[in-house]
Amino acid sequence: MTAGLAGPGRISAQRVHWSRGRASVRAMSFDLYFLSREPGQSWDDVMEALEENAQSERPFDDAALATWERVKTALSSLLPNAEESVGERHRELTDEVTAIQVSMFSGELSLTVPYWHTGAEAERVVGMLRDVAVAVEEATGLTAYDPQADAPFLGEGEHSAAGTFDRTHASLAEHVRGDLPADSASYSTRGAGRRGSFWSRFFERDRH
Repeated sequence: MTAGLAGPGRISAQRVHWSRGRASVRAMSFDLYFLSREPGQSWDDVMEALEENAQSERPFDDAALATWERVKTALSSLLPNAEESVGERHRELTDEVTAIQVSMFSGELSLTVPYWHTGAEAERVVGMLRDVAVAVEEATGLTAYDPQADAPFLGEGEHSAAGTFDRTHASLAEHVRGDLPADSASYSTRGAGRRGSFWSRFFERDRH
């Protein structure tokens, strides 16, 4: 894994936004959140507490750093080429090939991957997500929660994840064809890194 500072060409860290009863899942990505749920707590309760904690914008403390180091070690063999981004309040690992990104703020650990994967490739990526989720759960003692399925990812959400990729990709493709100019993809390449932005890769894949 290589390290570097966050920059405009990198997929940026983003926080979860939550409305009671349902996650406001970003339309562009499949997300997992690694959570600790107490007896009697609903997933809604845990996510609301996570959002409230996110408002504090606390610096990355020693406890968070120790957890992050365990996560990095656990993922070193699964995402060997992932690049690390370091900031005052966050850490990230981004795999350029799959665009799987693991992000940590103080008190918040999440995973995101864009919806550009479909078919057999989506099945393969979901398999990778399962391996990553297992590794992170073992390293942290947290549970990978899938807001798309409103259930734990392992054993439940993983079975519907590939279908979610296919349906969402098709919906996005229909939306961008109907609402954006034919050359819209060109706008997304401004300031993008060496592998391009989400939109440039989405349009490129969708043309095939």
